[in-house]
Amino acid sequence: MSCSGTCVVFHTTPPYPKELLPMSLFSRTPFILTVGLAATLLAGCNTTPESHSEIVKQFKAAGGGDPDKADAQGISVFLSQRLPLDKQLAPECVERAKTADSNWTSTGEGKVCVTASQIVATANFFAAPAAFVNNDQRTFSAVPPGYEKLKK
Repeated sequence: MSCSGTCVVFHTTPPYPKELLPMSLFSRTPFILTVGLAATLLAGCNTTPESHSEIVKQFKAAGGGDPDKADAQGISVFLSQRLPLDKQLAPECVERAKTADSNWTSTGEGKVCVTASQIVATANFFAAPAAFVNNDQRTFSAVPPGYEKLKK
């Protein structure tokens, strides 16, 4: 065989053993279905279920959006501007935290509760102390009682 210029040579026998040939269409179908089903199941898995508690409903009603998709810093900025909401949520969060599992803080409800508790604690720490009321009727003096009698 002689050729002038560029020649293309076609092999009539495959350059690899017959055992390594691709699967036929009928043996490939179960494999494709299995891989497709596995991909569908993995794509449908949600690692953090959405929170539908009363705490989350109050947070959303105040305009906070979806806490499941928000990060802790965004929730903190939102709640720090609404101290009455924090104080309203804090007691409910304390009760809910008593029965929560270890993954609770990564849920929307947990993120809202942790942030609300931190903001309320910070506000209470930096709050002006209440006016001191002295109901004690005792009086104090630099001179002890009866000292004047001893002096004479």
